[in-house]
Amino acid sequence: MAAYWAAVGVYSGHIARLLRRNTQSDRQRQPDLFGKAA
Repeated sequence: MAAYWAAVGVYSGHIARLLRRNTQSDRQRQPDLFGKAA
């Protein structure tokens, strides 16, 4: 069960990072997951 919650934490961290990155895309253009400018 601890491994499950550890994985949930990792996935939620990745999702939060992507969401933060998308909100900053208006100020500076960053490549998306496929290496293209968003």
